Amino acid sequence: MTVAAKTVEKHVLHYRQLYERLRMKKATSIEMASVLGQYVNRWQRWVTAGLQGFAINLTLLCYGERNGISIVLTRGTPLSHNTAR
Repeated sequence: MTVAAKTVEKHVLHYRQLYERLRMKKATSIEMASVLGQYVNRWQRWVTAGLQGFAINLTLLCYGERNGISIVLTRGTPLSHNTAR
């Protein structure tokens, strides 16, 4: 089972917007990591809500100029927790 591409696109867009707001406020790296980490954790809970026994696996994909995120729902425990910038 995978997350819809549009859902991932909106997540990445909101993540980047939050990052930019924090950068403009001159947040420390610790504050940024905390706020962005909380956002990702809440989003992961939202994505898997109601799917008992599923875990979310995030993978940052780097293809030179084209980067992306692969998000797959699997049964069991997460394989990795990588977040995009």
